[in-house]
Amino acid sequence: MRVSRRKIAFYGNLFFIFSFSIVGILYFRLKMKHKSRTVTRKGFYFNYYGKNNRVSEIEIEPFNIGLFLNFHENYACPYYTDRADIICPEINRLAQVLRAFGSKIIFYTQEEMPFKTDSTNDNQYFDEQFLNETSPDLKDICLYSDYNEEPSIINTSIHHSILYSKESDIFVENYPSLIAVSKQFNITHLIVSGMHCNQWVPGLFQSLITAGVTPLYLYDLSDVTYSREAQIAHFTTHTEALKHFWVWIRDKYGYMINHFSLLDRDPPPSNKRKVVNFDGNQNAFFFYELYANFSGI
Repeated sequence: MRVSRRKIAFYGNLFFIFSFSIVGILYFRLKMKHKSRTVTRKGFYFNYYGKNNRVSEIEIEPFNIGLFLNFHENYACPYYTDRADIICPEINRLAQVLRAFGSKIIFYTQEEMPFKTDSTNDNQYFDEQFLNETSPDLKDICLYSDYNEEPSIINTSIHHSILYSKESDIFVENYPSLIAVSKQFNITHLIVSGMHCNQWVPGLFQSLITAGVTPLYLYDLSDVTYSREAQIAHFTTHTEALKHFWVWIRDKYGYMINHFSLLDRDPPPSNKRKVVNFDGNQNAFFFYELYANFSGI
């Protein structure tokens, strides 16, 4: 039986219209789904590792986030100064992104004028560092024996490769002051990074939690004190000591993050929160080209 060309054209057009409609409906649904997801994400969101190695997501306003950096100009063993050199470019990149979103960057140093606060005495600091759990048999000795006999002069100035701003960043000279600053600026989540972390992070985390501030350990831009001579029965390499501390922090406190999780996002929208204006230290804002269009500059 022959089918007329008119019928073939009719059914062909009908099939085209039906297919186009289906594609259009699917596209519209996907677009609305994406739009609704975008609208609900009003804060700064990122992934973190929790207890049992579970990856979760947190969403928070960026001005409730603080980044605490504890990197000195020089340590008794220069080896740790060199290790800081390696990761400083990423520290600068992360600090600039968080500045752009309105987060506070806080440095530990006894060389800059500290931020004045009246409530440091109200903040209890816990000295317990749990070294028997995080770093058994630890001895704070240098990898190079010459520096054990004649240690380098400790200089708590901010590490020479870290770019900071004296006008927009905050300086503290002790940990109670850090807790007070967190409260004063309504920092609910404090990201912590630095050197020798096994000697001060556990006590700080205990103190922050007591004060109602959630601490997050920036594990990939931090280091721990390690002595192969003293700890070889537990850790044969510095990397093993690092990973042991990561697991301990994750299982005890439940918040451990990778800095790439914080970097992977669009610049802040200009109609919400503007970028921190640049002060005299232009280099502190190393990635200003990326954010200049969003700051009215």
